[in-house]
Amino acid sequence: MSMDDSIDFSISLLRLVAKELQSLTPEQRQAIAEGTAKLKLTVETASTKKEVAAIASVKTDELRLRLEECKSRDEARSILQELKLSKKELQRISRELELPVPRDDDSERLMDRLIESIIGFRLRSIAIQGKADDTPQVKESNKNESI
Repeated sequence: MSMDDSIDFSISLLRLVAKELQSLTPEQRQAIAEGTAKLKLTVETASTKKEVAAIASVKTDELRLRLEECKSRDEARSILQELKLSKKELQRISRELELPVPRDDDSERLMDRLIESIIGFRLRSIAIQGKADDTPQVKESNKNESI
């Protein structure tokens, strides 16, 4: 391994560590900094080719686009549940979307984070603006009142 290869490898490794640190909660990072907690890195490999294929089968960009089309959180949740994503897959997708991924989050919490980050802000905005009640019936009644 040449010096340049060694430097590139070190940089890649440090980026992976930084990404893991970003997935921790502020409290966890504080505890590590204070020395009251330890950061443990483990090497995980896919146990089978099937697992690797399943992880690669869900494309983050395509999933994000599907979720953006959802009209409700329940609709988004049903899409995620239909895909039967494992916790590891949800973590991978969350990281690719640059969302925090605390280690103690279960699959349900990871789904909640994905849904909120992708469509939650839009749904809240619609609710605040009152557009959720803006149905064709409401428009028709407003039309009759202006006559």
